[in-house]
Amino acid sequence: MQFLYKNQSWCGLLYAGSVFIITYTLTNHYAHFIDGIYGVKNISNTLDGQIPFIAPMIIAYALSLPLFIASFFLINTNNIQKLTHRLILITLTSGMIFYYFPLKFSFKITNFYFFNIDWYPLYHILFTIDKPYNQLPSLHVGYGVLIAISLHSTACTWYFIYRFLFIIVCILVIFSTIFTWQHHSYDIIAGFVCAFFIYFFDKNLNNYTPIIKSNIIKYITIGTLWFIIFSTLPNIIYNTRLQSPINIILLFIAYHGLFVFLIIAFCYVSYKNKIPNILLCHLFHKKDGKLNLINKVILWQFHTVYFFIWHLLKSFRLLSNPQKYITINRSLHIIATPKLSRKDTKNILKKYQNYNRIIWIDLSPELSCFAAKNQDDTVKYLYMPMMDLIGYNQQHLTQLIQQCQKIESLTYKNTLIVCQCMMGKSRSISMLAYLLSYFGGFNINDIYQKINQYYPKNHAKKYLNHQILSHLSRISKKEVL
Repeated sequence: MQFLYKNQSWCGLLYAGSVFIITYTLTNHYAHFIDGIYGVKNISNTLDGQIPFIAPMIIAYALSLPLFIASFFLINTNNIQKLTHRLILITLTSGMIFYYFPLKFSFKITNFYFFNIDWYPLYHILFTIDKPYNQLPSLHVGYGVLIAISLHSTACTWYFIYRFLFIIVCILVIFSTIFTWQHHSYDIIAGFVCAFFIYFFDKNLNNYTPIIKSNIIKYITIGTLWFIIFSTLPNIIYNTRLQSPINIILLFIAYHGLFVFLIIAFCYVSYKNKIPNILLCHLFHKKDGKLNLINKVILWQFHTVYFFIWHLLKSFRLLSNPQKYITINRSLHIIATPKLSRKDTKNILKKYQNYNRIIWIDLSPELSCFAAKNQDDTVKYLYMPMMDLIGYNQQHLTQLIQQCQKIESLTYKNTLIVCQCMMGKSRSISMLAYLLSYFGGFNINDIYQKINQYYPKNHAKKYLNHQILSHLSRISKKEVL
């Protein structure tokens, strides 16, 4: 358990740290690029001018990095994912503000002496590794608030002392931004506002299952990073003008990618109602197993990413191979499979050509399916799009029953049901479990035992809802005509 805890901590640190490095670095250099062409403004008020410069506060200011790293190893396991999500979201939110409203420091420091000590060497290191931009909101404040909240909610009594000390460090980091003149009052206020906005936004996402919540944040992250990379990197590397044709094209790609991945995130946000089901049918429409041209043009980034992942896993033989079928009853069998190539699809249809009917259920909206091209009286292709790594829940029970009834209407004596998803380890296995319950009336333990026996590397168990399986089992069809 200790190993798993540390592994989760390292993964969270790597995830949040990578997002920070990419976002902060690119927006900081982009602001420098904008400053060289148009000039970047600074904002401060009379109150800021009255705040004294306290050079030793650079020590507290520098503690922000150790605090960021240590926080993933100080809080309990339940809060690591929450902290990771919150730090990522505030980084992305701040990054978009840095991009649209670049600001730079207002005051110039001339005297670094305090207590007869010259603190300039420490400030020199800061000025060397960081540029004087990315002012509002203050990420030091945002990170400090969110880390303090996570530490405070760590429910272990013997952690009280060090937890209290680290919360004090969070407070010192927040105040150090003012007294080192690295931020002004507006930046501090904006940092607090962003932190609490992210906190309540993340808290609202807790109404979803952990899988759905992770996917929402994943696609928000991909879309925002896509935008920041394509909208800033060309200017930074090639120093191109904003109005140049190549920059306009890349800016269009940046906005297009942001739009696409946010739409997909919206599908997860709205998964509790019928909006995503309707959206999926139109957004990922397939005709005879093929995504139409409009879909490919609009969602080419999404499909490109999934095709690359599928091709890579296929090349390294990491996809789940179709196993021997599971018997539901004497005339009905079922298997689960990943997306197959044209050649593999023909081979599997040839292998099972002794069946009077093959029902091919395509659950994947990511890529085209070749089974539809082989439709005839024997092969029946059904497209039932399911978002990646999301099984049905109680709100989708009616829809699932209707789909099972549709599959039932196509069954014939000696029928094989093929459940296909992208990787053959999650959605296809989930649908296989639902159909085992619906058609065979198997109980939950029997279903898990069969899945683990035939598909030992499956990832489906945590996507299956016991209540749904029990309900389907109660209305199961013991005999299929």
